[in-house]
Amino acid sequence: SRSSVTSPVSRLWVHESGREAWVLADHLETRDETATVRLACGQTMSVGLSKTARHNPSHDDDWDDPTFMSDLHEAPLLELLRRRFGRGAIYTWAGEVLLSVNPFENIPRLHHFPGWTSAVAAAANPSSPAPHIFAVAERAWRSATSAGADVAIIVNG
Repeated sequence: SRSSVTSPVSRLWVHESGREAWVLADHLETRDETATVRLACGQTMSVGLSKTARHNPSHDDDWDDPTFMSDLHEAPLLELLRRRFGRGAIYTWAGEVLLSVNPFENIPRLHHFPGWTSAVAAAANPSSPAPHIFAVAERAWRSATSAGADVAIIVNG
């Protein structure tokens, strides 16, 4: 609940004023409709509860598909995409949808032929194919050829 609680170990996602990003902060206390938090830089600030969201330990895990997170919302999704992008993983599943973050640079060997064979092998195991555009193509091909299903792939961006 959002009652007056002192909880020095809990964490909150905070949407800072003047920024479009969420940051993770230590939740120090809540009074009325205001949370007092400490940012990673050490700064303490008060923020309205409407500008916060709960942090869940699953938000710290590196998911290929964030739909498996508990309490999924904008903040942990954006943080996951940022972490994955930072290590060169531009593809992320969101259920049946493949998200791709444009790196605005050439990624060596991203679409080389040996990568196709590993994506095909991964897509053959529908429970956990690696997130990659080749896995989308393989799923579509298997649906069209084995089940005779109509298939559409939408690319947007």
